[in-house]
Amino acid sequence: MKGLSIPALLAVFALGACDNTTAEPATGATSPAPVAPEVAHATSEPDPTHCLIVVDGKIYLDAPCPVDDSDPTTITLNTGTITAPQVFVYLNTYEGVTEAFWNGGQGASHAQEPLGAVTLSGRCWTSARVQICRPA
Repeated sequence: MKGLSIPALLAVFALGACDNTTAEPATGATSPAPVAPEVAHATSEPDPTHCLIVVDGKIYLDAPCPVDDSDPTTITLNTGTITAPQVFVYLNTYEGVTEAFWNGGQGASHAQEPLGAVTLSGRCWTSARVQICRPA
């Protein structure tokens, strides 16, 4: 991740808490939200209360999630679990170009897999390969 110091890299790894449960309609009981990727369906605009991470046509995250944007050059979205998140993405802006990196969606602890340059439109960063959206 270009242009970031070690303290900045450590600062972007946000381990926040979020509501990572879903309610059962009949009982009101909660269960862990699914982490397995789903096939993406074309939508005009994702849910404005959710983070969305879609890579190569698979949805890896579509739920409320913590967003760390305390450093304007690096934004982090993740599944917000107490232990290492299953899925997380870094959006790094350097010299006017934003590049996305992720952990591959497999619970890895480092975002070493580049997703390439992305373009911001509204609350989403997109490329031919990815769609990454933060809550509104």
